[in-house]
Amino acid sequence: MSLTKCPACRKLCFTDAASCPSCARAFQPAELRTLAETEERALQRNGNILFLVVLLTPLMALLFVAFRG
Repeated sequence: MSLTKCPACRKLCFTDAASCPSCARAFQPAELRTLAETEERALQRNGNILFLVVLLTPLMALLFVAFRG
């Protein structure tokens, strides 16, 4: 069981909930689970990009210094 935001009111809901406890919106089967998986993939993609930036920036600086000097 994980949490994701309700598409209607943006309050946290469990992914296996049948309806939102805040706004009482009924969910389609696996609707929240699909939203949670999509958010997780986006977060992983952003984390990978950040990792590459942190890794490649010093490498580019070292190459710049090596070829310049």
